[in-house]
Amino acid sequence: MTVRFRLILFSLISTTLFLISTANLSASDSKAESEAELISKLDLKEITGSEWWNEVRLADLTGDNQLDMVVAAQRPGEMQNVGTIYAMDIEGNILWTLGEPNEEHEAIYHDMPIQVHDLNNDGNPEVVYIDGEEIHILNGRTGELIRTGPLPDSDARDGMSFADFNGDGHRGNIVVKTRYTQVWALDPEDFSVMWTYEGTVGHYPWPHDVRQNGYDELVIGHALIAHDGKVLWEADLPGHADGVGILDLNGDGNLEIAVATCGGATFNVLNVEGDILWTEPTRHAQHMIVGNFRPDTETKEVVGLDRGTDRSLEGQDRIIVYSHDGEELWREERTDEGPERWLSIISRMSNWDQEDRDLILAYRRGADRKPELRDGYGGTVAQFPFPDLSLPNRAQRAQHADILGDPRSEVLIWNARWIYVYGNGEEYAGSYEEPDRSLPNPRLHNYTHYIGMP
Repeated sequence: MTVRFRLILFSLISTTLFLISTANLSASDSKAESEAELISKLDLKEITGSEWWNEVRLADLTGDNQLDMVVAAQRPGEMQNVGTIYAMDIEGNILWTLGEPNEEHEAIYHDMPIQVHDLNNDGNPEVVYIDGEEIHILNGRTGELIRTGPLPDSDARDGMSFADFNGDGHRGNIVVKTRYTQVWALDPEDFSVMWTYEGTVGHYPWPHDVRQNGYDELVIGHALIAHDGKVLWEADLPGHADGVGILDLNGDGNLEIAVATCGGATFNVLNVEGDILWTEPTRHAQHMIVGNFRPDTETKEVVGLDRGTDRSLEGQDRIIVYSHDGEELWREERTDEGPERWLSIISRMSNWDQEDRDLILAYRRGADRKPELRDGYGGTVAQFPFPDLSLPNRAQRAQHADILGDPRSEVLIWNARWIYVYGNGEEYAGSYEEPDRSLPNPRLHNYTHYIGMP
């Protein structure tokens, strides 16, 4: 029995309700949603006894080449301390647990220090998380503790990523940071500090082989740090980096770095030497993603998310598409109504359909606006109905990955209680081999609330 067939059986009632709900959509919305198929929905309160869950991570925990979920919650009143973990398959069958769920977890608006990654490169993933002043490493299959080690600083819990600073082709180093001022590279065996950097570090430590020399550099805030901790450059940019994207935008073989500066209110593109190629002012720069959003052009595009300046219930954000050299190509003008329309998050998504293009996954859009896929021209490609359970809109999260096994990606949306999985309902044309999910996937193991890369 295929994964798709099992999931459809598992959510038959959910699918029926979904079809009923779409009958009330406008003609334009119906067209937009015609390709979106509700594959599964999970009620975390029914499964775990709690409706206050903060994060979901995807990885093949069991070795059956299917993606599983690690669902985590922070300790009540203890910001960015992971206190409860439930590992389950995509149908909600529990694999193992750590800690006890309860009803006191708050919604969070920042990164949670938990990731799932094959840290030692043995083909089996580990769950790496922070609780108290220690880093904990668990066996992803069983949940058993492998080892713990000290944080380099009690505040080094704001973000976690994995990087290849050894140049051996595997991201086996751990990167942790404080909220705004310092980052550390750690040896995963004894958690010793390899190097540290103090500066305007932004929200997430982005590892990437920027110089294409076989080693990851770290794009951290407005700086580029070499694998050995050497500061290669610090750009003269205002504010701090909320979102970063890295891609060869103009097709010359060299990478460019896109940076959205919160506080500075600018969208920026830099070259790998730290030179600012272009800057566009905006109201509140929150996210920047890069990709092939307009496939009829030879170059790539940059998409920014402008949060605006109004933090009242009347505030609203907008998506803006730029060419590789900073020309504005499309600007969203929102006409929908309702509260919290200034909290959107955007992410680049590939392989929703069989078109050779990237799409903009936009979610947490406020009011009753559904999570949606937009193209680089502003068109709506798909929408994903999601429940309003009087939970804060800002609790909504999303991820995308190949869950069903064909070359397309599915969209997973969650909040403190519900997990919805959507796929493309059109039959896939052509033959394919199911992917090897034991291979590293940086989009999954370096997940962040400030999503943009890779």
